[in-house]
Amino acid sequence: VMRTLRANLYKPEQPKAKASPKRLSSHPRRTLYIALGLVVAGSAIAAVSLWPEDAPKPAVALAVKKTPKQIEKEHFEALPQVLEEPLASGGKAPKVEKIAPAKFQMGDLHNLGDDNEKPVHEVDIPHGFYISKYEVTFDQYDRFAKATGRKLPADNGWGRQKRPVINVSWYDAKAYTAWLSEQTNQEYRLPTEVEWEYSARGNGNSAFWYGNSVKPGYSVCDSCGSQWDGVSSAPVGSQASNPLGLYDMHGNVAEWVEDCYHDSYKGAPSKNQIWLSDQCSSRVIRGGSWFDIPRVGRSSTRYRAEPNLKASNWGFRVVRIIQPAAKSPQ
Repeated sequence: VMRTLRANLYKPEQPKAKASPKRLSSHPRRTLYIALGLVVAGSAIAAVSLWPEDAPKPAVALAVKKTPKQIEKEHFEALPQVLEEPLASGGKAPKVEKIAPAKFQMGDLHNLGDDNEKPVHEVDIPHGFYISKYEVTFDQYDRFAKATGRKLPADNGWGRQKRPVINVSWYDAKAYTAWLSEQTNQEYRLPTEVEWEYSARGNGNSAFWYGNSVKPGYSVCDSCGSQWDGVSSAPVGSQASNPLGLYDMHGNVAEWVEDCYHDSYKGAPSKNQIWLSDQCSSRVIRGGSWFDIPRVGRSSTRYRAEPNLKASNWGFRVVRIIQPAAKSPQ
């Protein structure tokens, strides 16, 4: 090739002849480029054909497309375990604990309850959520009531601050969650029955998260072994937390949840969702209270109440929705 190039580049001058149309290959520099291209191409072909069969081939980076489940899992795991979001008007929303997706058996697993706790059925919680570590306190609810011009609920002379708010209806609780959503630009609501029961169980199967009978130091109820039994509510967090980091799931105050009341679990959803009905005259209350016997505080106990009623042993806690992960670019 080089000899040909030299011959083409350094030809002696020829007598001038009549000009003829130029051809691509007649220009010396173009001829050089074409020749060099042939050399490179030939080298590449030789390299591929002579590459040893047992030698490692050059690595090629390939983009791996993640599945929606992988994206969702990574999104969930990247979120903080505990969250306490600021309010636009000052102060903070209730502290919430992250709960992972799960499946569990819902209902009366030990034949200790009523017919409305049956049949036992498996429920899937496909997406994680946040639920408040403590019952909503007077401090938290009073901030909302003052900001919205609502009447402050009575504390029965027991004190306010860190005690769970009482004497609030289901409608009051819903109004509070709507205000939280507005203040944080996130979505807050009451727990579903599914979320509440799974959270109360603490990922276990016993009647209470700590066993099948009450023990001092774990619950506030009538004869649970605390100084507040049958007398009043206790400051939130006075008893031990369950394995999910939640306090007072059994006793202290019973808690409003989102769902309509149904007489049994026949036709209950198999996935986590708000269970509504055409005629929703009653809502569900869970968890038992300082006033109730231990049996009422079990994980699966549920009873009805008209949503406009209030009581000195009823309160609530909140759920903060985890928004889905953004879709990955195609």
